[in-house]
Amino acid sequence: MQALRRYAKPLCWLLALAMVNLSLPHQAAWAAMLPTEAVIEGPLAGGTATDGPGARQSDRDRILALLQRDEVRAQLEAYGVGPAEAQARVESLSDREIARIAARLGEEPAGGVSGLTLLAFAGLILAAIVIGFWILFGAIAGTAQVIGENAKSADAAKQDDKAERERMGR
Repeated sequence: MQALRRYAKPLCWLLALAMVNLSLPHQAAWAAMLPTEAVIEGPLAGGTATDGPGARQSDRDRILALLQRDEVRAQLEAYGVGPAEAQARVESLSDREIARIAARLGEEPAGGVSGLTLLAFAGLILAAIVIGFWILFGAIAGTAQVIGENAKSADAAKQDDKAERERMGR
């Protein structure tokens, strides 16, 4: 029981740190082969690492296609921006602004928390509950054992006192 109590506090701190870490936003890492032109004209030249001959136009087309989705149109209308006005604004953006928006579209999470994150979080919660019950019921069992031993020693003391009185009385 003492060994469990000795490891319980560091383990609880580790679990708390892991849960805090899970709540922080994380970005997925990805890599791709870069053409020489992208390296030469890349971020230091004001472009992005994925710039190529048709990359700017494809980024613009991707943003325009995003504006055609029903849920995006509904949200834009809720903000007071009509579909034609939004399309005109996208057409008026510079290549650098389009590249920046397209890069941010790839970074934003699409559906929120992933299933693996939820599974890990549920596992940590379950482990914390099991360890908590183990400590709680172990402490209760240990306390009951101590109480039982005290009761046994008290009964033994009473019997010893009774035997001592009988011996003195005779």
